[in-house]
Amino acid sequence: MADQPGAWFAAAGTGIALLTADGALEWLDRSDGRTPVPSRMNDGVADPAGRFWAG
Repeated sequence: MADQPGAWFAAAGTGIALLTADGALEWLDRSDGRTPVPSRMNDGVADPAGRFWAG
């Protein structure tokens, strides 16, 4: 994300979002809600290679 300084990836609600420096939220991926049990994101982290993992 070198082209968007100050932006963050976030595991939030039912998906993964990009939060920009001006406070805008862009959903990158979200659950379609068709799961037998309601679920939501709990945590996210970047590994040493810079990949974002969320669960």
